[in-house]
Amino acid sequence: MNLTQLIKDSHKLAVEKGWWSLPEDTAESKLLMIHGKISEAAECYRNGEMETHFKMPAPPLDEYEDTSGRKPLGFPIAVADIAIGCADLLGDLGCSGLDSRGTSLLYDEATPDEYTSVVQLLLETHDGANLYEDSIVETIEMCRRLALKVGFDLDEAIRIKLAYDRIQPGMHVR
Repeated sequence: MNLTQLIKDSHKLAVEKGWWSLPEDTAESKLLMIHGKISEAAECYRNGEMETHFKMPAPPLDEYEDTSGRKPLGFPIAVADIAIGCADLLGDLGCSGLDSRGTSLLYDEATPDEYTSVVQLLLETHDGANLYEDSIVETIEMCRRLALKVGFDLDEAIRIKLAYDRIQPGMHVR
């Protein structure tokens, strides 16, 4: 999933589920939630939960058993949740995930020359909004690098987490 699509999907789902419906739903509150997701990822790592698994009453009968509706857990899902939270926040900020020339802000979605140009553009841009968005995009990039290093498919983890979130009735109890 490319960054632009991740932003669209994450923010649309968050709005549909009521995550931006209250006055206290601000960028700052979302950053605190992302911080919590980072803590969850650290806890999974510390506990050795490095594979995606599903919270279910009994083990699946076979590898083809439907896991829909069962909460996905584990380090890959926690990292995916960080990326989803960041993408949602970018959506609220109006960031498309592309620079003014239509080049992706993520390193692995841009050619090396395009990425060098993006980095130069970012270094030349010093207003607070762009630096804020750039920091959030860099967090998603760090999630991608971590997935590569640890050896899991971040796109698949994001797909699983978004599928689970879509079937939930609404925002989690605060």
